[in-house]
Amino acid sequence: MPSSLALTAAGKAKVDRFLSRVQAAAEAFVVDTVIRLREDVIAQTPSETEEAQMLSQGTDARNAVGSGLTEAQQRRNLSGSRDRAIGLLGTPEGGRFLRQEGMVSMRTAISEDPIDYQVLGDISFAGTGSPTRINARTGFSWQTRSRGIQGPTFPFNYAYLQALEFGGLVWTVIPRPGTKALEPEPKRISFRMLKTLQPRRMYRGTLFARQELVRTAFMGRLREAARALR
Repeated sequence: MPSSLALTAAGKAKVDRFLSRVQAAAEAFVVDTVIRLREDVIAQTPSETEEAQMLSQGTDARNAVGSGLTEAQQRRNLSGSRDRAIGLLGTPEGGRFLRQEGMVSMRTAISEDPIDYQVLGDISFAGTGSPTRINARTGFSWQTRSRGIQGPTFPFNYAYLQALEFGGLVWTVIPRPGTKALEPEPKRISFRMLKTLQPRRMYRGTLFARQELVRTAFMGRLREAARALR
């Protein structure tokens, strides 16, 4: 048989306080959790030194030779060695990797990326790690002999964060207009380089590893909020 229960004004006020406190606790927990998870993500990003090295290196099985020859001689020599693998080449030394014009490391870009927060009905959302924002801050420049500092260029055509997270992307680097070749390291000339990265799974790995801890901590936070009203 259906029944109803009428709350007193005091009872209704207590329920409202309970719901308000639980909602506030949930909202604070969501933001705090994003901040903590971001620290775990940052711990898996490359250091600035490592980042400079891996973005400077690439492979060129056909077009990298010693720079002691003229360009015409290099091209003739390359015609018979297209299948010769030469491994990785490239160094950030000698002004080949510079952070100018507000560009920062991946680690800094992730740590400074804003936390997006919104509430839709009874659900709170928070997140960070926007590829658009981060990729726009992680370009690099380089020093040239005759034209000064050039750049910035944006790794993987504005998909650097995705390349670092998932791997599998290939960045093709060719000489800029007005130049004939790349010089990825002293006395090495290349007409076309291919660069790729191993997957770090910074975000996905963190979420997978921490999901149960987050769930447990969330329930504990709600219980604390409820007990505070007793």
